[in-house]
Amino acid sequence: MYASSGELNDKDQSIYYGRAGGCLITGNEDGVKHCAMNILYSFQHIGYVIPPQADAGWIGEIGPGPSYLDKDSGGKDNDFTNKNTTFMTWNLMQTALMLEKMVDSQMRATDAPPGKTVKDLASQKTARY
Repeated sequence: MYASSGELNDKDQSIYYGRAGGCLITGNEDGVKHCAMNILYSFQHIGYVIPPQADAGWIGEIGPGPSYLDKDSGGKDNDFTNKNTTFMTWNLMQTALMLEKMVDSQMRATDAPPGKTVKDLASQKTARY
């Protein structure tokens, strides 16, 4: 993702503009919060919007053992994980919907004429004041 972070869309905005990001961490060792902090910071750093409770995780038993969907792991039946995954999912969908409405509204309001970009329009508006 960082390799593409300098790419722009046809409006001279980050290609990640108007997107919501979150993460779901699974495994059998503690580190969910540390991984989520790093991933979510990295997402916002390149342009994603991070809603509240945008992470969830399941760590299982500490040490060697089954992973989330392995037989007898209990992963898919873990109430805490299922509750947090549900909150995360709804928050991500709601944020994505709000961003979609915002981006659509901005595109209509600042639709640049052919050959012009939003950056060109912004510099023209700044020059007038």
